[in-house]
This record gives sequence, C-alpha cells and structure tokens, in this order.
Amino acid sequence: LTRLNHPVQTHTRGVSELGHFQQRKTSLSIGRLGGQAIRAMAQKPLLVVGSVNADLVLPIDRLPLAGETLSAASMETLPGGKGANQAAAAAKLGYPTFFVGQIGTDANASLLKAALTEAGAYLDYLRDVPGPTGTALILLQKTGENSIIIVGGANQAEWQLSEGARVAIQRAGAVLLQREIPE
Repeated sequence: LTRLNHPVQTHTRGVSELGHFQQRKTSLSIGRLGGQAIRAMAQKPLLVVGSVNADLVLPIDRLPLAGETLSAASMETLPGGKGANQAAAAAKLGYPTFFVGQIGTDANASLLKAALTEAGAYLDYLRDVPGPTGTALILLQKTGENSIIIVGGANQAEWQLSEGARVAIQRAGAVLLQREIPE
C-alpha cells in the first residue's frame, strides 16, 4: 500500500444526503490505483453492505469431543460481522464510510451501533429489524485456532432497502459486499 496525503471528503454528521461533504486533509492508504482513480474515489463515499454480529468469544484449551462438556475461562461480547468490521476499518482510516445492514432490537444492538459510530461509520442506512441481532459464537483455542457458529438473526431477515439506501448505492464511489447476507 502507498500512503498519500490527499484531501478526502467527509460526511457532515446528521445529514443523510450524500451530496453534503466537507473537505479535510487526511492520509489515505491506497493500493495500485492511478491518480485519476484516486481523485474520483476521494469525491464519493464508500458504502459497505453486509452483516453485523455480536461476537461471543469463549477462550478454551481445546475443542470438545462429541458429547463432552468443557468449561471456558471467560466470555467476551465484541462487535463483529464481516460487513461491520470492514465499515469500521475504512472509517477508522478516515474515509467517509456508510454501513448498510440490518440489526435486531435486542440488547446487543446498542453495543454494535455504538462501536460503529465510535469508529466513524455512518449508520443512516442501518435498518432495525424486530428480533435478535446476528450472533457469532467463537470458540478460541490457546493455539489461536477458532471455530465459529453463526446465528444470522437480523442479517438473515428479509432485506428491504430504503429509497435513500438505493440512491446512496448509486452515488457511492465504491460498494463493498460480502457473502454473509442473503443475495
């Protein structure tokens, strides 16, 4: 990656129209893009469409055998989901990033919204869906190997993009998708 100092457009908080950006100078990490592509991308935000999960991480010595019960040392609830992680990472780099997804109405929803907002992602197109938020149960072994079980929750509910989200997708500089949500 190449690091450049380049003026990047940032979204004004509270304004859901993608046309209202203010300039700020920031350092932008880029791959092998030409200068013209960089300038074009700097004018438009990144839109990440994907999953958001509450990751329940359980550190264990080893995986249980069939029919065996093991104890975990602890359990930690962390923000996760491939889409939410990608949106948070891009926003932390200073790039204007909108997250399009679905979140439940359970206790985990506020934790996940707060984490995305703290990272700098805009949640204008995050839809509340009655019921549980997506959850990932992560069995983390001492060796660093993990085994993950996903409960889709709101991620798997019927998706209904608002007109605002559709317009945002059309106006975005790039749209990033993963395969953790229905097609």
